[in-house]
Amino acid sequence: MKRKSLESGQGIVEYGLIVVLALLAVLLILSVMGVNLRAAYCKVVTGLGFETAYCESAYCSDQFDEDLSGWAIPANSGWEVNDGQLCSNANGYNNYAYNTCSYQRPPSDYIINIDIATLFQGNGYGVFFRLQDYSDNKPSGYAFQYDPGLGGAFVVRKWVNGYEVNPPIVRKVMPEYDWYNQPRSIQIVAQGDTFTAYVDNEEIFSFTDSTYPEGGAGLRYWNNSRVCLDDFSILPLN
Repeated sequence: MKRKSLESGQGIVEYGLIVVLALLAVLLILSVMGVNLRAAYCKVVTGLGFETAYCESAYCSDQFDEDLSGWAIPANSGWEVNDGQLCSNANGYNNYAYNTCSYQRPPSDYIINIDIATLFQGNGYGVFFRLQDYSDNKPSGYAFQYDPGLGGAFVVRKWVNGYEVNPPIVRKVMPEYDWYNQPRSIQIVAQGDTFTAYVDNEEIFSFTDSTYPEGGAGLRYWNNSRVCLDDFSILPLN
């Protein structure tokens, strides 16, 4: 009897390990396919009537399921919701989108997170952070740029009254990087005067600058770049 009990317990443990491995494999496949796991999880649990801190922790969030009511988009900027993603659809050098929620709720320190960002064509796109008043459509702040048009580089530029300041604050050239048709995740951590950028959960670079101690968030693209993004959120550091 004792031996049978041990064998039964061992079988349960092995079965549990198989289930865990299978679940991990499914999650990996879904992630590679570009499925927004956080959004899917939150939709399920909230649909069942449950509430979790994980789903409520964001200062601001937009899954682009319906409209762009949480954004201020200047005329002819060409941003539109397409199949549940925010996509660019215009020519022109500076095509901005300002996240209005980010000026109402977050403190000076936060994480900007974009679960899926895919560049299909063109010279690149940027993510504004610590962005100042946008009412005159002349942004001041910082911009992290996914920039194959600049020799294939990740860049952070300081912006003043709608103009980029040269040279960039920091630049990392990656000429062999696969820039196009690849879903990427983007994270920018702003903490005090220190900023760190991640792509696909890998640190690209970190830098310090004290010009803009607070501010909101936004997006930009230039020329005929075609980019689509999904699940934009601004999260607390902890």
